[in-house]
Amino acid sequence: MLLSRSAPANLLTRARAEADVLRENARREAENKAKEIELSARQQQLKEKERIERESDSSGANSRNMIRAWPSAKIPLDRKIDTLSVKERHLDDTDAKLQRREKELAAREWT
Repeated sequence: MLLSRSAPANLLTRARAEADVLRENARREAENKAKEIELSARQQQLKEKERIERESDSSGANSRNMIRAWPSAKIPLDRKIDTLSVKERHLDDTDAKLQRREKELAAREWT
């Protein structure tokens, strides 16, 4: 009888531990991906700026054209930020699912 009562509690404990690990892994992965995206965007922005500066040094007229083109260089960064936002929403959804699973397991334990 003692074994049958501890089995659901043990299952719930393991499920909670697994949920915690999954949540922490997802959080770390999202943070790492955000840092990668930010670093990549900064590197790309720096390369673009250097290219524009090189080209502007060669010609004043070319310089004005490059300055006008600068906003379009920002588009890849905006796309990466959008991607990061999607990943964060996915992480939030995963967290919500894990919390629902914990509640379901807790409810099963008491029934």
